[in-house]
Amino acid sequence: AFDNRRASDAIFLDESRVIAVVGECTLGYSLRVYDIRERSNVSRPTWVAKVHSGNEARCLDLLEDNVRIATGGTDGTVSVVDIRTRGCSADLPAHHDEITCMAVENPRRRALVTGCKDGSVKIWDARTLLLLDTINNAHAPTRHFLSGGGFGGLMATHGVTSVCLSDRSLVTGGGDGVVRIWGPGWGDGMQSL
Repeated sequence: AFDNRRASDAIFLDESRVIAVVGECTLGYSLRVYDIRERSNVSRPTWVAKVHSGNEARCLDLLEDNVRIATGGTDGTVSVVDIRTRGCSADLPAHHDEITCMAVENPRRRALVTGCKDGSVKIWDARTLLLLDTINNAHAPTRHFLSGGGFGGLMATHGVTSVCLSDRSLVTGGGDGVVRIWGPGWGDGMQSL
């Protein structure tokens, strides 16, 4: 999908035939859509879209209307792509650092949650994309190092690494090694695993 570069996330846009993939790219087309029924051209995308003003996208999900894809970028924005026009319809400032994960609420699909490298989590209305809530410092940003053999050095910094939202609770995972379950009011009944 991205030659020798990173593919960061993928989702099905239908039951099992059309997939959307985001990753690192050279020309700014970080969102690529493939129809895997077309076996002869499966290595070529059916269509591409430039998101995050040409910066890399790291995560994506299909919004509640099933015609818009939201992507989270390394520049901290959420881009919205309309499947019908195959173009980016909005680039929204969301976080001050890289968006590392996102998910749509299950089962109603009314909200979108984004997690950031700086440790924050934001919850958005999936229809209007208005900000509903913010949890600052949900996870402490941590640095992971590789050492040994003279090749030691900073490998990556992680804050929030995974999110899952239901109509009753929010689950977040972090680079700090902690999984948190957030109840109503987000601060109430928080449990750490």
